[in-house]
Amino acid sequence: MRRFRFRLERVLGARRTQEEAARRRWQMALAALHRARERVGLAREAISTARVEIARLLGAGRLRPGEILVGQRAEEALSNELARALVGREERRAAARERRDAWSQERRRVEGLERLRERHLERHRRQERRDDSRGRDEIVLARFGRAGPRFGFSPSGGGADLPIRGDSGDSRRMP
Repeated sequence: MRRFRFRLERVLGARRTQEEAARRRWQMALAALHRARERVGLAREAISTARVEIARLLGAGRLRPGEILVGQRAEEALSNELARALVGREERRAAARERRDAWSQERRRVEGLERLRERHLERHRRQERRDDSRGRDEIVLARFGRAGPRFGFSPSGGGADLPIRGDSGDSRRMP
């Protein structure tokens, strides 16, 4: 039996490595997107908390005009931080999409080679079965051919004119 050998095995291995690297880059981009979403959530929460605190202090009448301005500037700074976080999130989302597309492309390349490898392996197995069957047939014919005359068979075809049960071309009937 011959050993199966796929000629493009090295290429397939290299493509699998490239696909794995692309998948890791995509996962890193997804992690960055997750962190950006968290930053947006934290910024929104900080703005909401600041607004509630300012409203509470205003309602209590404890803030002086200078403190109100400081609170508004802090809220503005938080709003700017939120805007930067939103932009960062969109950038991370686009990067994650690009990385996913790159990984998908690499995955398709690997799958194509894997399908090709499977076809070659199946062809190899069919050929092995054929070779095995031929070998068995040759063994049977060699054994049968040596013992041929005892069983009414000779390699020269001497037993070919014996009547066969159910043969419509033969008028003689077998009991």
